[in-house]
Amino acid sequence: MNSPSLIISLALENLNCTQKELAEKLSVSQTQITKWKNDEHMSHSMRADILDLIGLSESTHDLDLISFTGSVCEAERWKVLFDHIRELITLGTEHLYECEVLEDDEYGVPIKSIKILQRLGVDVPKILPEYIESKLMSDELDDEELEEILDLPFVKIIVCAMKALVHISPIYSLYVLPIGSKIEDLGGESGFDEIYFSLLELAFVKGISNEQDYELYSSNTFHTFQLEVLRFFDQNLYEMKKMACENNIPIEYDISALSNEPTTVLCEHLESLMLDKYPRSHPDVFMDELLKKQRITLKLVEKIADEVGVSLSNEDIEELFN
Repeated sequence: MNSPSLIISLALENLNCTQKELAEKLSVSQTQITKWKNDEHMSHSMRADILDLIGLSESTHDLDLISFTGSVCEAERWKVLFDHIRELITLGTEHLYECEVLEDDEYGVPIKSIKILQRLGVDVPKILPEYIESKLMSDELDDEELEEILDLPFVKIIVCAMKALVHISPIYSLYVLPIGSKIEDLGGESGFDEIYFSLLELAFVKGISNEQDYELYSSNTFHTFQLEVLRFFDQNLYEMKKMACENNIPIEYDISALSNEPTTVLCEHLESLMLDKYPRSHPDVFMDELLKKQRITLKLVEKIADEVGVSLSNEDIEELFN
């Protein structure tokens, strides 16, 4: 849900009025406008009334993107750009698993990508270059036109992040989400929502790392960002694995691979799932099963030995298993 301060800022900008004038239009005090500017609670009906006043809706518009670009029209152009990138990347993906993040309108991939680029110190224009407008609005782009668009510095970085995302998102959906859901069903807190809404940051880390010739890869800003993102994932995925073990929830795949393994490895795993009807268990899971079976066997052997009056030493048991 968008913050009250963002809604008030959009209203003041679009109506070209002062806080006092906006307060009069809404039949509220100027003090109330100030409170909303400080992100104090705003009712759902008031949010709808203010947005209706400026011809916007939270259900159909990305208010953050509109605020960044300065207009609904420009925000739509940015969405079209991302639609073209999504189509391009999806068609070139080696596996057929859906990238839910790119299909999730509520995720806000365009504005989140812009904010990540800004964190990394990348110059992102609020208004897209005019020469690509007609090309973006057309469903038919020839190779030369497409190359021209993809050659823009900020677009190149977005593309490499999206290439990583189409491998990261399915791994999350196949393994992290089911484990997190089971933990929460049992009354625990897995933090799988926080992981989901941080997948784009991870995609930028992996995508830029895959393109090490980028000047950005060598910057201190990127390395600080990379350490922060990987630390978040390592801590949260470790805690999730720990809770899964404590609650006897099966782990079919080592979910820490989401952050630890390169996207090529994640892609190979997804391709293998498409070929194998029954996916192989992760080695850690398989080893755990073997150890459990050995423990059961040991208890049975000891029980049988007690029944027949035979005493087994540790050396006898070790020789038996060997």
